[in-house]
Order: sequence, then C-alpha cells, then structure tokens
Amino acid sequence: MKKFPFVVLLFLIPAGLIFYIALIQNSSNPSGITIDHLQYPVIGVDFSHHSGDINFQKLKQDGVSFVFLKATEGSSHKDSKVDEYFKEAVRNEIPVGFYHFYRFEEDPVHQLKFFHKTVSSKNYSLPLVLDVEDYGQTSNKTRSAIRRDIKTFVDSLESVVKCEILIYTNESGYNDYIKDNVENDMWICSFDETEKIGGNWKFWQYSHHGKLKYVDGWVDYNTFNGSNEQFQKYLNEFCSH
Repeated sequence: MKKFPFVVLLFLIPAGLIFYIALIQNSSNPSGITIDHLQYPVIGVDFSHHSGDINFQKLKQDGVSFVFLKATEGSSHKDSKVDEYFKEAVRNEIPVGFYHFYRFEEDPVHQLKFFHKTVSSKNYSLPLVLDVEDYGQTSNKTRSAIRRDIKTFVDSLESVVKCEILIYTNESGYNDYIKDNVENDMWICSFDETEKIGGNWKFWQYSHHGKLKYVDGWVDYNTFNGSNEQFQKYLNEFCSH
C-alpha cells in the first residue's frame, strides 16, 4: 500500500470528524452505535419539545449540518417547541426539515392536512417526513388497513406539496408498513452496524439519548448517506414548495 504524504492526509479529514470531536467534548456517550465519520461526515440532529432549551448557535459552531424538528402528531397535536426551534435553526443558518408522528388509529387525510397547515408557511429546506413506528401506538385497525392509510397519507400530501416526502421508520416499521407499499426515500432508525433496513435511505438515525451540554434533553444523532458535497447538492436540488 502506498503511503500518502502527511499534508495530503490533513486535507482528507472531513468536517464530520471535526463534529465528532466536538461531540466528544460536549456530550456523554449516547445509547446507540458509533459510526465511521470518515465514511459519513454529514452529521445532524432531530428535536421535539422533550429536548427542552437548545443553544442553536453552539450547534452551528460544532458543525451540525441539518436539523429535523417534530411538527405534529396525529390530527391535532402540534409540538410546543416547533416554532421556537425553527426560528433559531433558520437564524443560525442550519438546514431544517419537519416530521409528523403518524397515529395509526386516526384518519390519514385529517393528519396530513393538519401537518401541512402547521408547516406550509415555513421556508423549510429538507423534505417533509412521515414518522411511522409502533412505539406508543394502540389501534384496532388491521395491518393491511394501516398500510393503506399510510399510502393515502403519502400520496395525498405529495399531491399538495408537489415534492416527494421521506419516510422515517425502524426495521419492524419498514417490514410491517412500508415495504412493498410506498417507495419513498428513507430516514432510517437502526442501531445495527451492518447494512441497514431495506429501501433507498438518505438519512440514518444511529443513536438515541445523546447528551450535549447546550441541550437540556436527549439528542438523537443522524447522518446523511453521502459526502458534504453530495449533501449540498441534495439541498440545492430540493424541490420548491
């Protein structure tokens, strides 16, 4: 194997490694896995009101490349912090997107209308996200009915916003509700260091319960499936809404 000059190696260290070092300095060890920040240099976080007070300026200084915010849940619950978080993310020039936690027992059309109403006036820079997971769910609907409802949500929302949305889910959610049902790009939740769940994944949530000194609550760590240059291209090509 040929040896690279030391000066070349310095230029090959991506921004993601710098972010990783900053996290080590500012956080406790998260529950999840450690990813290769040379392979996945683009690091982001996601927040809901459970995160409490957040210093977005320090997030920016530490090299956070994107933020996903919980906007809504079901047909009537708006996250109490979404407006505040969005304002601070934009003020600190952090690309931001929104997700909706899908409730199996509620009407999909009512949910998508509520989600869209909540975020439509905001200039978001990442795709909207449908969060599909069994956690905290109770429903008398069959799995087939839930799958149909999810497809209705996706197709109907996309017809309104004229953009493809992302699907956030874990392995069980993917196998039960997404696989062979909708073909959207994925934001996956996986704590497996081997290849992730099926689908064309764009974002990977690889850790829960990280702790940053400038965030009151827990932090979820995410990465983009590509280089810094590919992430910028992804942002630049995001369709207008």
